[in-house]
Formats: sequence, C-alpha cells, structure tokens
Amino acid sequence: MSNEGGVVVHVESDEASARIVIGFLGSQGIEAQISEDDAGDQIPSLESTGGVKVLVPAEDADRARRLLQERGAETEGNG
Repeated sequence: MSNEGGVVVHVESDEASARIVIGFLGSQGIEAQISEDDAGDQIPSLESTGGVKVLVPAEDADRARRLLQERGAETEGNG
C-alpha cells in the first residue's frame, strides 16, 4: 500500500504506539502502515506536531475505524 492510496484512520503521539495499532489491525487482516513527519528521523520532535498517522487501504477504512473504536482507541474524526 502506498501513502497515496492510504486513508488515515488513527493518529498516535509516537511511533511505538502507532506500531501497536498497526499490529492490532494486522491481526484483524487489515494491512496498515504509518506516516510520520519527523524529517526522516532527523528531528523526532516533529512527531508531536502532527502525530504519527496510521493508514489503511480506503476499502478497509470503515472497518478499521470500527475495530479501533471497539478496542477503545480514539480514531480520527471520532475522537
């Protein structure tokens, strides 16, 4: 999945937390990836400005949001 084809379904404050969400979605059969604006890890403090976004294919976005909501995570647009 490329960033262009992904839909943001969740935002975390750090990469480690975002990777936990990705693992959860993967366990549910949803391919997910992160997108972060930290200048290629050169300026990690930039993570806090926009957060670390979790993206999924557009066709899986509704299901991913529902699963995350059921899991108790705040999802973008629902939090």
